[in-house]
Amino acid sequence: MSHRVILITGASAGIGRSCAITLSKAFPSEEHSQPLVLFLVGRREEELKKTGEACKEGTIIEIQTGDMGKEEDVERIFSVVKEKYGRLDLLFNVSLGPMSAHVWNRS
Repeated sequence: MSHRVILITGASAGIGRSCAITLSKAFPSEEHSQPLVLFLVGRREEELKKTGEACKEGTIIEIQTGDMGKEEDVERIFSVVKEKYGRLDLLFNVSLGPMSAHVWNRS
Protein backbone atom coordinates (compact mmCIF):
# COMPACT_ATOMS: atom_id res chain seq x y z
CA MET A 1 0.00 0.00 0.00
CA SER A 2 1.38 3.38 -0.98
CA HIS A 3 1.42 6.22 1.50
CA ARG A 4 1.51 9.96 1.06
CA VAL A 5 4.52 11.00 3.18
CA ILE A 6 4.70 14.57 4.47
CA LEU A 7 7.25 16.11 6.85
CA ILE A 8 6.35 19.25 8.79
CA THR A 9 9.00 21.17 10.72
CA GLY A 10 7.89 23.42 13.56
CA ALA A 11 4.93 21.10 14.12
CA SER A 12 4.81 21.60 17.88
CA ALA A 13 2.84 24.87 17.66
CA GLY A 14 1.46 27.64 15.50
CA ILE A 15 1.51 27.31 11.72
CA GLY A 16 3.22 23.91 11.80
CA ARG A 17 0.60 22.45 14.15
CA SER A 18 -2.21 23.96 12.04
CA CYS A 19 -0.73 22.49 8.85
CA ALA A 20 -0.56 19.03 10.41
CA ILE A 21 -4.13 19.08 11.67
CA THR A 22 -5.49 20.49 8.40
CA LEU A 23 -3.61 17.97 6.26
CA SER A 24 -4.79 15.09 8.43
CA LYS A 25 -8.38 16.11 7.75
CA ALA A 26 -7.79 16.34 4.00
CA PHE A 27 -6.37 12.82 3.49
CA PRO A 28 -7.40 10.24 2.67
CA SER A 29 -10.28 11.53 0.58
CA GLU A 30 -12.30 10.36 -2.40
CA GLU A 31 -9.72 11.98 -4.69
CA HIS A 32 -6.63 10.87 -2.73
CA SER A 33 -7.05 7.38 -1.33
CA GLN A 34 -3.48 6.85 -0.06
CA PRO A 35 -3.08 6.77 3.72
CA LEU A 36 -1.32 9.83 5.10
CA VAL A 37 1.95 9.69 7.02
CA LEU A 38 2.84 12.87 8.87
CA PHE A 39 6.37 13.29 10.23
CA LEU A 40 6.00 15.91 12.94
CA VAL A 41 9.35 17.56 13.64
CA GLY A 42 10.28 20.02 16.36
CA ARG A 43 12.31 20.41 19.52
CA ARG A 44 9.51 19.82 22.05
CA GLU A 45 8.40 16.19 22.09
CA GLU A 46 5.40 16.68 24.39
CA GLU A 47 4.02 19.42 22.13
CA LEU A 48 4.58 17.24 19.05
CA LYS A 49 2.57 14.49 20.75
CA LYS A 50 -0.26 16.96 21.36
CA THR A 51 -0.22 17.88 17.68
CA GLY A 52 -0.37 14.20 16.75
CA GLU A 53 -3.31 13.64 19.11
CA ALA A 54 -5.19 16.52 17.46
CA CYS A 55 -4.82 14.98 14.00
CA LYS A 56 -7.57 12.94 12.40
CA GLU A 57 -7.80 9.31 13.45
CA GLY A 58 -6.24 7.02 10.86
CA THR A 59 -3.36 9.38 10.11
CA ILE A 60 -0.01 7.69 10.67
CA ILE A 61 1.95 9.97 12.98
CA GLU A 62 5.75 9.81 13.21
CA ILE A 63 7.33 12.09 15.81
CA GLN A 64 10.94 13.18 15.40
CA THR A 65 12.59 15.65 17.74
CA GLY A 66 15.41 17.79 16.49
CA ASP A 67 16.65 21.19 15.46
CA MET A 68 16.46 21.71 11.71
CA GLY A 69 19.33 24.20 11.95
CA LYS A 70 21.68 21.37 13.00
CA GLU A 71 22.94 19.24 10.14
CA GLU A 72 23.22 16.10 12.29
CA ASP A 73 19.53 16.36 13.27
CA VAL A 74 18.51 16.94 9.65
CA GLU A 75 20.54 13.90 8.53
CA ARG A 76 19.00 11.70 11.23
CA ILE A 77 15.43 12.77 10.53
CA PHE A 78 15.68 12.36 6.77
CA SER A 79 17.40 8.99 7.22
CA VAL A 80 14.43 7.80 9.28
CA VAL A 81 12.00 8.96 6.60
CA LYS A 82 13.97 7.21 3.86
CA GLU A 83 14.44 4.02 5.88
CA LYS A 84 10.76 3.72 6.83
CA TYR A 85 9.03 4.92 3.65
CA GLY A 86 11.66 5.25 0.93
CA ARG A 87 10.66 8.77 -0.07
CA LEU A 88 9.23 12.12 0.98
CA ASP A 89 6.33 13.56 -1.01
CA LEU A 90 6.09 16.98 0.58
CA LEU A 91 8.12 19.14 3.00
CA PHE A 92 6.61 22.01 5.00
CA ASN A 93 9.50 23.95 6.55
CA VAL A 94 7.77 26.19 9.06
CA SER A 95 10.34 26.03 11.86
CA LEU A 96 11.50 29.35 13.26
CA GLY A 97 15.15 28.97 12.30
CA PRO A 98 16.82 28.35 8.96
CA MET A 99 17.00 24.77 7.77
CA SER A 100 20.43 23.40 7.08
CA ALA A 101 21.34 24.06 3.43
CA HIS A 102 22.32 20.40 3.22
CA VAL A 103 18.61 19.47 2.98
CA TRP A 104 18.09 21.51 -0.16
CA ASN A 105 20.97 19.72 -1.88
CA ARG A 106 19.03 16.44 -1.78
CA SER A 107 16.91 15.43 -4.71
